[in-house]
Amino acid sequence: MDKEILDMIKAKLLEVKITIESAIDELDVDSTESLKTGKVMCEDFDDSDLTNIQASVDNGASQLQDLSAEIASYL
Repeated sequence: MDKEILDMIKAKLLEVKITIESAIDELDVDSTESLKTGKVMCEDFDDSDLTNIQASVDNGASQLQDLSAEIASYL
């Protein structure tokens, strides 16, 4: 693949990373360390938090599917 295509892939992956990071930012917890260790209690979240997180995750998954299809078109 040429540099232009690789740069496009890199930019799209950065968009996905930002989407995923925004989902983490939506969490109402004291620190991201609790996310890394898995020590997040259910009571730390309300329904709107979970809805926002799910929407961000779905958006990130959709972006990855679109990127995968675009990469496949170059192969």
